[in-house]
Amino acid sequence: MLCKRIVTLLNSQLGQTLANFAQLRGLPVYRAAGAWWTPFSHESRFLMTVPEQITVDQDHEEIGRLLWSQKMVAARYPTRTGEGMESGYYLWKKQAFGLESLDRKLRNSVRRGLEQCQLRELSSSDLFTLGIDLNRETMERQGRYNPEFGEAAPWRRFVEAVERTPGMSITGAFVENTLAGYSIECRADGWWYALYQNSRVGLLKSFPNHALDYYSLERAAGDPEVQGILNSPFPLAPNPGLHDYKTRFGYEVEPYRLVVQMHPLANPLVTSSPVRSSLRLACEAFPENRRVVQAGRIFAGWNPPPADAEPAPWVRTFQTARTLVADAVEDVSGSTLPVVARRYVHGVISAGALGAAVAATQWSSESLLVWTGFLVLAILSGTMKIRLPGMNSTMAANFLVTLISFAHLSWTETLSIGLLSTLFESYWRPREQPKLLQVLFNSAAVGLSTMAAYGVFHLTYADSLFLPLSCGAVTLFLANSGLVSAVLALLQGREILGLWKECHFWSAPYYLAGGVVAALILQSGDSPALLATLVAMPAMYGTYRYWDKVVSRSSSLAETVQAAE
Repeated sequence: MLCKRIVTLLNSQLGQTLANFAQLRGLPVYRAAGAWWTPFSHESRFLMTVPEQITVDQDHEEIGRLLWSQKMVAARYPTRTGEGMESGYYLWKKQAFGLESLDRKLRNSVRRGLEQCQLRELSSSDLFTLGIDLNRETMERQGRYNPEFGEAAPWRRFVEAVERTPGMSITGAFVENTLAGYSIECRADGWWYALYQNSRVGLLKSFPNHALDYYSLERAAGDPEVQGILNSPFPLAPNPGLHDYKTRFGYEVEPYRLVVQMHPLANPLVTSSPVRSSLRLACEAFPENRRVVQAGRIFAGWNPPPADAEPAPWVRTFQTARTLVADAVEDVSGSTLPVVARRYVHGVISAGALGAAVAATQWSSESLLVWTGFLVLAILSGTMKIRLPGMNSTMAANFLVTLISFAHLSWTETLSIGLLSTLFESYWRPREQPKLLQVLFNSAAVGLSTMAAYGVFHLTYADSLFLPLSCGAVTLFLANSGLVSAVLALLQGREILGLWKECHFWSAPYYLAGGVVAALILQSGDSPALLATLVAMPAMYGTYRYWDKVVSRSSSLAETVQAAE
């Protein structure tokens, strides 16, 4: 009997009041199938009944005609027939009420909210001025955005609609003269309808929502003409915390079946097996996505598994991969870097990527066997890493292979060897796992310096290889160390030249010696390229061991570099 009385009152009276309120807000309002209809927001193409609890048990053809005529995508409505998915709305029936009637776990939070918050009626001007910040904070916390509550012009129209609608009331919860939360309710024909409630994130610890909800229930219980409060519909995406909160206040879930009737043209597509299967898979993969879960429940009949249920193996694998991708994207974005440093790093990476892309389109190789041999030697020499004191980076001996490859390989082959060996070097026994942004930057720096050195080598090429290889080695050293020093200077706010001298100038002889050794090997005879490179391995190892001892014994240099960082 009570349910029938609620439905009658909603359809005949409260529906009209809220329909008028929607029109004052500038929303279109329609009458069909014995109910009022309006979109959820100005941008929405989905119709819903006004209020959402009104049930529609017939006239599906009339709803279809409404969708056709108004060019709407779908209509959402409750019904008490057998169709649709299980749902309901929260209803508080009038009863004896006080702190002692609350659930024990909720009572302390309500008491603290009442002690810390001052509750009083808000004027429409105060709501317009003070409420918009709370709206924005609430929407950001909930991961949604509605311009009607976040932008000044539509918010002003909304506030004016509240002021002009009979039965509307605005209650504010203040903490030390700061609005911590507000609620908007509509009283019509003996029922209170809870419409909106927003709060300031920084003051949630003062429990303004608890105080506002208790105040509403207390007023409803003390008003002889009020039969109860009609609250929000049951959420489509499961929200155990919200459900627990409302039921502890004494709300009950009044059940109904929820139907979403699509536009006649869209219905065959949405109800097709491929779409339904895709929605179910999406719900399993993205159970935290509210919109995906809503679509899956409505159109595919998907029901969330129990909270303690183990996800399927493919779901665990997908979630792990998604986490890794998200971490990589966050790392590459460089959000923690200063703006100038971030733009510089992204610029170097973009330039390096462009060079690699051009090389890929112009790839040429006279002998893949020779290229493979150079690549293997470069990777092996990449294991000979000199750990730079006071820095989270290393210097490898593979640059000698790069210099020798200038005389035997094309620039695309040389670039690919430099990039691949750098990637190997980055992940071969690092002091700590490198970040993706660091690896990309180092690879781009090596690629750009290799292309520059290759160009200088061939510009200075002559009968003797000493000059071009020396020039190539110097160019390789200056370009690579310059790019690295620039980013360090931007991060530390230092002068580039001074930092370069402290961190890199001492390694110049290492590169010059490599250029001389490469020239001696190539000038020693007419040996094939691979044989010449094999001869270079002992020289590379000897050079590596010598400079590794020099660096490890330079304790004073280490202290200088550490101070620079």
